Amino acid sequence: MTGAGLFSEGDAFSIAGEVTDKYIAIKPTDAETTLTYSIGGVAQKVANIKFEAGTIYNLGELTAKECPWGLVGQHQGWDIANVTRLYQTTTANVYARGDIKLADNGFKFALVSGADWNNNKTNFGAWKKTDGKDFFDYSTEMTAGAWYQNVYTNNAGNQYANIGVSDFNKTYDIYMNIFTSGSWGYGVHYTVVEHGTAVTF
Repeated sequence: MTGAGLFSEGDAFSIAGEVTDKYIAIKPTDAETTLTYSIGGVAQKVANIKFEAGTIYNLGELTAKECPWGLVGQHQGWDIANVTRLYQTTTANVYARGDIKLADNGFKFALVSGADWNNNKTNFGAWKKTDGKDFFDYSTEMTAGAWYQNVYTNNAGNQYANIGVSDFNKTYDIYMNIFTSGSWGYGVHYTVVEHGTAVTF
């Protein structure tokens, strides 16, 4: 039951109408099993259960808080109206997208609603391109797990470069920490690490 999980975002569990209860069948076990519920590669709830025959287990409400920012990039066709969502981690104000395969030439961050390529307050990248590349190579410009600091979205005009990685064949975890916000916009830190790399908040 650990690992990739049974269902993913957008799977058949998206049931239209008034149905709110979902059920899955699991083979009984003699040992305790770790059941992890995640959205977008971000664990939302973990339960340790010994599954017994003929028993219904209530996991409670299974939801995920979405970040006001998401990812727009080559991996999703640069569709700024349909960004890749980030979801809150177990740490307040830290959001992530886990196990994502990026594509050459990288991505930028964009508001989930209201993003506009002509308004640099609604999308941003990094402050420069890496020499010899068409993007900021996070893998070489930053140490593993290091946070890109202090982007203020009301003044992000100099954050113009796409964010990329050295090896687009691997999968990555992308984190955003919203450390302040107001009517003016957001102050954020972010990091890009190979999938499964431990990150310090």
